[in-house]
Amino acid sequence: MAGLLGARLGGLISLDLPVAPGFVVGTAAWHLCHLCGDRCDLPAALVEQVREALGELDRGVLTVRAAPPMQAVAAGLPRTTKADQLEEVLRSLIEHAGVPIAVVVQARTSAEGSPPSGCGRAFTRDPLRGTVWPTGEFRCGRSVMSLDALSRRLPAAGLQLRAALARVESLHRTVCEVSFTIEEGRLWIDDARPVRHSRAAAQRIAHAGIGATPASAAGLGS
Repeated sequence: MAGLLGARLGGLISLDLPVAPGFVVGTAAWHLCHLCGDRCDLPAALVEQVREALGELDRGVLTVRAAPPMQAVAAGLPRTTKADQLEEVLRSLIEHAGVPIAVVVQARTSAEGSPPSGCGRAFTRDPLRGTVWPTGEFRCGRSVMSLDALSRRLPAAGLQLRAALARVESLHRTVCEVSFTIEEGRLWIDDARPVRHSRAAAQRIAHAGIGATPASAAGLGS
C-alpha cells in the first residue's frame, strides 16, 4: 500500500500536475522487515528496487515524507537526505514505526534558491465564505504575499497554480488545501487534501454541482 500521502500524490499526478519525481516504499517493506525480529534490515530485493529507482532521479538530495500516523516518527529524522544515505534513513523509519508505514521519496525541490523561490499554501476556495476565488499566501524569503500578488509578480506560475487548484477541487469535490513550492520560477505541487469548511461554503459548492450536499458536509460554523 502506498499510504495516504502516496495516494494523494498519485491523484495529483493523475491530474497531470507538476509533482516532484520520486517513488513510494510501500507498507510491505515494514511487514517484511518486522518479520525478521528485532534486527530490522532492509530486504535485499527492496534495496535493489530502491537503488534502481534512485538511478532514475536526477538529484542527489532527496525529500523523505510520510503521512500520519508516522509524522511523530519522522519528526526526529532529517526531512532531506543525500541519496547515499537513503537506505539508512528508511531503515531507521521502519525500525521505529510501531505500525505499518509507507514512505514517499522525492527529488528535493528548493524554496531557498534565487528569487523568485519560495513556498506557500492555497485553498481552492475560501473555506469560510465559499467564494470561488482561491485564497492563500506565498513566502519568498522574508516577504509574504497573497496569491493575487504572486500572480502579478510571476504571471505564468500564478496562472498555473490557479489551474491546479481548480483541478484539485474537481478531483476531491470539496474545499482543499494545497501546499506548493516555486523553485526559481517553476511551480511544484507538494500536497493537496480536503479541509473543513463552513456551511456557507458547502452550500456554494453544492449549488455549483461539484460537491456534497450541505447536510452531509462536515463543516465549520454549522
